[in-house]
Amino acid sequence: MVALTGPIKHTPLTERPHYELMMQSLRDFQPEPFPATGTLKAGWTKVNITPEYSMPLAGYRPRDGFDEVRDSLFVRIIAVNNGSGTAFFITADLLLFPPELRTQVLASIPENSFVYFGATHTHHGLGGWDSSLAGRWVTGTYHPDWVLSTAEKIKRAMETCQNSLSAVQIIYTESDASEMVENRLDPASIYKDGIIRTVNFVKADGRKAKLMTFSGHPTTLPSRERLVSNDYPGAWAQLESKMDTDFPMFMAGMVGSHRIKGKKEDAFTDNTASKINRLMMNSAVQDTISSHYMAWGRLTVAHGPSQLRIMKSWKLRDWVFKWVFDGPLEGEITYLKIGNILFLGTPGDFSGELWSRNEWDRWYALTGKRVVITSFNGYFTGYITHDSHYKNSKKEEVRTMNWVGPEFGAYYALILESLVKKEASEN
Repeated sequence: MVALTGPIKHTPLTERPHYELMMQSLRDFQPEPFPATGTLKAGWTKVNITPEYSMPLAGYRPRDGFDEVRDSLFVRIIAVNNGSGTAFFITADLLLFPPELRTQVLASIPENSFVYFGATHTHHGLGGWDSSLAGRWVTGTYHPDWVLSTAEKIKRAMETCQNSLSAVQIIYTESDASEMVENRLDPASIYKDGIIRTVNFVKADGRKAKLMTFSGHPTTLPSRERLVSNDYPGAWAQLESKMDTDFPMFMAGMVGSHRIKGKKEDAFTDNTASKINRLMMNSAVQDTISSHYMAWGRLTVAHGPSQLRIMKSWKLRDWVFKWVFDGPLEGEITYLKIGNILFLGTPGDFSGELWSRNEWDRWYALTGKRVVITSFNGYFTGYITHDSHYKNSKKEEVRTMNWVGPEFGAYYALILESLVKKEASEN
């Protein structure tokens, strides 16, 4: 047992070997520019990824099969083109965007294009998409045929989006839904993110797509139920479709440590969706995007040895982590700029508490950019929470789902803040 475990290392962040590697990467990082050479256009579509046979569920305890389909699961895609490049937003009704699925999709993307991955983070979505020992334990029996067929569906859907491009106007909105969420690591805390951030794509004929991000965990259904569901993001999409939105699309925002307030009763899911829908009608911010400049890039995050904690002061040794996960801890920050909206995708459950404590709402005044941070970009490095909880909290997301160790939150916060400050210095 001793050979498999070791003590948690508390070496200060700035003294770890990977720290300076990351700082150099940040200094060198230059997103690829795509100045507009034509009218801004967009297209969208979705594909049903619900299998006709029972598969594992991922989200709570391992469940190796579902008994019921409450509602179908989808992958939704929005393509945005400015004449010189195309950005694809792809979100899946899954716990996260599976790394293997990400690899399959990126293997054959069109030239001068970029994919920004996300997930709704439903805890009643499919598992079976991770072939590693740890992945099979958490997400159930591996189903390679489903992974391959889903990748092909996504590729065909991306082609459909490109073939349906037409002129759009982009309008960014924000609505305050702080009353709906709380910090589950400290329910009394004022440090949370309750903002609904929405990017509206409006075509000349009035058709509209909405890309919405929010911090509330999609866990409004009882964990014991063996059913397939896209939780409140799906219920919200159904409501929006009945109103003026032709294509509603949800990406999990800074969901780490955030939950929806309320009791898990039968109507909780639909009530949550209704509240979100109602609050979105009262936008505190509305910004029409005039610039069609685009830029993108992927920034590899330098990690030291993994520190998956099994007790307060003990971890699995890094070689054990690599063995059970079929490789080392790895991740990236996804960077996508469209006009004055900067999207930053993170490789885990990123916590809105970091946004709040660091007062990142000042970023707009600093850069003139609307900053949207999302989780689950096709990698998974664990929960990215504020470091104040590391020593004190016994919650699973801090004890076993933090895979880097002390100062993990500060590290990721520094990376994101550095990217935004770099943006400010170049304006």
